[in-house]
Amino acid sequence: MRVAVICKRDCCPVNYIRWLKLAGIQPIVVSRFGDIKRAIACDGLLFSGGGDVKPYFFGKKNVGNDFDLYRDVLELVLFKQNEKKAMLGICRGAQSINVFCGGTVKDIGEAHFNVFHLFNCEKVFSLHHQAIDKLAAGFFADKVIGSVIEEATRENKILVQFHPER
Repeated sequence: MRVAVICKRDCCPVNYIRWLKLAGIQPIVVSRFGDIKRAIACDGLLFSGGGDVKPYFFGKKNVGNDFDLYRDVLELVLFKQNEKKAMLGICRGAQSINVFCGGTVKDIGEAHFNVFHLFNCEKVFSLHHQAIDKLAAGFFADKVIGSVIEEATRENKILVQFHPER
């Protein structure tokens, strides 16, 4: 199985690659528009963590910082071209997929920044100051910690706010 790992230009954290290889999955790094053909040939997509999604994409103002418009547009194109494929969104990736499906994002402060949470009896690492606000239609919030949706699913899409690769 081949999975496209969508990440920041020229900066794909090694944890994602190692994690997928340990699971017997061949990761294909996608960080530029020139990589789109490689992503289309994959069985699924992993939208990795990173900076914030530009609020333009979900109709809000003054939400977030550390924007990467290039990555936002690349991810939107990849999402639209591969909508029927299995997708895993991690942290920023979960927010991106939710936004592309019609949901929104909110600032949540520091309560989930650089901390561990118990999730299904296991410790998981959170490193985010934003989270899903309005969950896109058709998604089900499987796990909520406080006011943060930590896991949501819809058909072949899984969104996790925490970092399983860490």
